[in-house]
Amino acid sequence: MMRATVSRVIKFWLQPIFHKSVFGKDSGKGSAFSKGVAGALATVPEILAISPFENAKLAKQLDTKGRFPGGTLQVFQHLVKTRGVLGLYTGYFGMQLRQAAWTGGFFMSVDTFKSYVSPYLGQGSMTNTVAGFMAGVFGTCLNCWCDVCRTGIQKARIAETFDPKIEKPKHNLQFFLEGPSDFFSQAQKILHERGFKGLYAGFLVKSVYLGGSGALLATLIPLFKKSLNVE
Repeated sequence: MMRATVSRVIKFWLQPIFHKSVFGKDSGKGSAFSKGVAGALATVPEILAISPFENAKLAKQLDTKGRFPGGTLQVFQHLVKTRGVLGLYTGYFGMQLRQAAWTGGFFMSVDTFKSYVSPYLGQGSMTNTVAGFMAGVFGTCLNCWCDVCRTGIQKARIAETFDPKIEKPKHNLQFFLEGPSDFFSQAQKILHERGFKGLYAGFLVKSVYLGGSGALLATLIPLFKKSLNVE
C-alpha cells in the first residue's frame, strides 16, 4: 500500500514540473506528446523511490522459510548483504520501462478520451472517471508486456539471493548492461515459446486494476486542485 501510494504521489506531482522544465509551458497548455513525455520522465524518481519496496515485496513472496520476521527493513538488509546496495534495485530496467509506458500513455491519452466522452457526459467528475479508466487501459496496452517480462526476471534474481552458492555480482559495465539485455532476451523467449499472447498474460486483470487506478486519479486530482485552489 505504501509503495503504491508513494508511486502515484511522486509521478502526478512531478509530471507538471517536468513538463514546465522541459517544454517551457504548463502541462495544461501542452500537446498529447509533451504530456506523455513529461509523464514518462516523472517515473524516473518514482522508480528510484519505490524499487526497494517492490523487491522487498517479491522477496517476502518467495520466502518459504520465514526468514524475515522483522519485516521490510530485514528484507532490505538481506538484499544489501547478498547483492550490495544495488540489490535494492534488482530489475530496475524492467520496472522503469513498465512505469514509463503506463504513465506516459495515461497522460498522453486522458485529455483525448475526455474530448470523446464529454459530449455525452458533460464536463464533470463522471467524464473524468470514464476518461481516466480508458486512459488507464490504454496505458496497460503499452506496459503489459513490460510487466510480464520484468516479473519473470525479477523473481529469478530475487530467488538467487537465497542461494549462498551464488556470489555477489561485481558492479561493472557488464552488470549494468545485463539489465536491458536480460529484459529483451526474456521478451524474445516468451514470444518464441508462448507467442504474442504470452507477452500479454493477465491483460484483463491488469486493465481492470490500472484502469481503475486511472479513473480514481483522473477523478480525485481535479477535486484536490479545486479544494486547494491550485492548477
